[in-house]
Amino acid sequence: MSWISVDESLPPFRERVLVVEERKGVPPSMFISRRIPRGGEVWSWAGVSQDKDIKYWQKLPDFPRK
Repeated sequence: MSWISVDESLPPFRERVLVVEERKGVPPSMFISRRIPRGGEVWSWAGVSQDKDIKYWQKLPDFPRK
């Protein structure tokens, strides 16, 4: 899997993905988030204070199967 810039494309709504957050003056961080629709064309990232700080995302791997 490779990182996808949010300027290139966005994941489907409500799909959990790994994201990179880059805020000024703070080291980059990675965490799991998803895009939440807010009505019409408005949406936001779950658990993020500033949507503009999310720069990259990638799909999560599948769970292991026994």
